[in-house]
Amino acid sequence: MISSKQKKSTSRIQMRYLGSKRTMMPFLEGVLRPLLLQQPQPQQHPGGAVFGDLFAGSGAVACHFAPLAGRVVASDVEGYSCCITRALLQVPFTPRLQRLVRALDALPGAAGLVTARYSPHRGCQRMFFTVANAMRIDAVRAAIEVMRASGEASAAEAGFLLASLLVSCMRVANTSGHLRTYLKAFLASALQPFKLTPVHQRPRAEFPPSARRSAVLQTTALEAARRHAYDVAYLDPPYTRSHYGAYYGILNYVLAYDATAEVYGTGGAVRGYYKGPYGIRATAAAAFEELFGAIRARHVLVSYNSDGIVPKETMLRLLAAGGGRVVLHTAPNRRYVPGAQVTQKHVTEWLFHVDRAAPSVPVGKTPKPARGWVVHGIASCPYTREARALLRAKGIAYTWHAHKNSSDPALRKVKDATGHPTVPIVLRDGRLLGGYRELAAALG
Repeated sequence: MISSKQKKSTSRIQMRYLGSKRTMMPFLEGVLRPLLLQQPQPQQHPGGAVFGDLFAGSGAVACHFAPLAGRVVASDVEGYSCCITRALLQVPFTPRLQRLVRALDALPGAAGLVTARYSPHRGCQRMFFTVANAMRIDAVRAAIEVMRASGEASAAEAGFLLASLLVSCMRVANTSGHLRTYLKAFLASALQPFKLTPVHQRPRAEFPPSARRSAVLQTTALEAARRHAYDVAYLDPPYTRSHYGAYYGILNYVLAYDATAEVYGTGGAVRGYYKGPYGIRATAAAAFEELFGAIRARHVLVSYNSDGIVPKETMLRLLAAGGGRVVLHTAPNRRYVPGAQVTQKHVTEWLFHVDRAAPSVPVGKTPKPARGWVVHGIASCPYTREARALLRAKGIAYTWHAHKNSSDPALRKVKDATGHPTVPIVLRDGRLLGGYRELAAALG
């Protein structure tokens, strides 16, 4: 079980990130935790299953579930993602790192590449950072390179310092949540003095055994699927046309710090950023089909939502094509559209789960769970967990609706409609069965 201390330490990064699953961790844990603890696991390492996070992003999911796994393999095509994920998964915070962070944070500003290209300095019109903060970022970035070249910081320590710099940049960025565009006037947060903050402060004692066996790959999800076999493979691909190389390209620029890189346009995009097929409507379905076919894992889980460019029915069909039972779990979530006014404040999060060792369900019937079982509940509720575990043990597919807490408006509607006051609320063929006790009695 993931302790409250581990939950706090693995989720402490407050990095604003498109598609972040930080607030959805209870929902994900309700599905993933039993799978990672399942025995036996074909690819299992000492201490647990092999968990693959093939679109690592901010590293939050890989880091959160590392205590439950025997080994974690995280991958992402973006360099900034791999840098941050590697620091979270593999590099403990030490007194030596604390001294290095303090020394870097004490440096005076010095104009460099970030100042010249992403702040209103000497003719540059971009306002991603104030000139003072951009100069501080430049000074820290140059000093990390000196530390690495001189041996004052090891490769792992330099990576940790770079990850800390990237996350710290986000905290003073003059943006609405991503780095694709800047605002015309500096936010109060952007006017705050830059401060280098450690990407995490977990000592070695808080790192799980899986940390020693983890791997972080800078590659595409397809290549990561081809290279490794997993017990549980988790995918959180782009849902829309948001190419992360454009939305967070400044982080890649700070990481590479290459004066020859071409920065263009008002938004300061870096020429040649990666445009993946999953965020392009014309190629997304075919790309998912190829990816799903390449994954070697018993359990494949895909996060997506109702705003995605690939319809739910298409995702179900593609996932069912490889065999096994497909179950769709759903949960409400707030829509995140930086700087935009939206008419609907919520989206439906989808978590597709394929158990390739379970009996297959005909593709045409995939959208409907077997015998019409539906469970509404709260992931942290022990009775809800017991009900879901019982259904899995009996080999019964069901639709899972996760609610954040007992005051969730959607849950209140279900309670009012069914007359059942507590969770879980179990429905069969549209009729109320009851809670966990009634379910256990019905299934013997």
